[in-house]
Amino acid sequence: LEQLLDGVRSGSALVGRSPVMRRLQAVLSRAADCDATMLIEGPTGSGKSLAARVVHCKSRRAGKGLLVADSAALDAESLSSSLDDARGTTLVLENIERLPTAAQSVLVRHLKDRSSSRGDGLPRLIATTSAHLPELVARGAFREDLYYRLNAFPMVMPALRERTEDIAAIAEAVLSAGAAQNGRVPTGFTPAALMLLEAMPWPGNVAQLEMVVRRAQALAGGLAIDRDHLITQTATPATGPVATNSTATARHGEPDQEIPEAAIRPF
Repeated sequence: LEQLLDGVRSGSALVGRSPVMRRLQAVLSRAADCDATMLIEGPTGSGKSLAARVVHCKSRRAGKGLLVADSAALDAESLSSSLDDARGTTLVLENIERLPTAAQSVLVRHLKDRSSSRGDGLPRLIATTSAHLPELVARGAFREDLYYRLNAFPMVMPALRERTEDIAAIAEAVLSAGAAQNGRVPTGFTPAALMLLEAMPWPGNVAQLEMVVRRAQALAGGLAIDRDHLITQTATPATGPVATNSTATARHGEPDQEIPEAAIRPF
């Protein structure tokens, strides 16, 4: 648990040493040093919620508990209550594009009021979204003034396909965490398995990679994970079977489903 918390505080919980991840780590540090309202954008499964936790744990508010709320479940009254509860700490509003219209009005009013106020009692606000908010604004589904006020400190989480050089490190971290939970020694991957992982498109991003590795770990039964342990589960709803170097194709035995952001775990 201490290692987990240290990883979130330091930012190392976001695994990867690719150029895009090094830039992201620098942005997270700058975000933690200020109190500006943040908007974290990125595809589902890319680690937006984890990034928000890293910002909080690296900030001066780290001594107080982080509050997280699903925007879709907030009406005007419950949002006001959440803002009060978050005084002095950080409030993360996940899936901000789903915030009901009445609650959007409450949040706009709060952000207007805080612009003329000062003090440590104000909550730090971090919103996350997988949607393209300007498009929702153009359709009238999201308030334009709220979008600009949330976008005071924007940050974009990269898709996994934008940092394929991090895939092996992430997979190894997931494997080590799974082995530690079961009191075992991590067995690693064969070169063929790593090649297959790096060749995949990963539309579900880090969350999908984590689930695939954990299933393969169970199938391997204590042996090194080989491509055969991956090939039966690496197809995706978006792309269908994944082509490999040989004539074999990957099949996915489970029904199509969206991979939730909550599936991401700090490594």
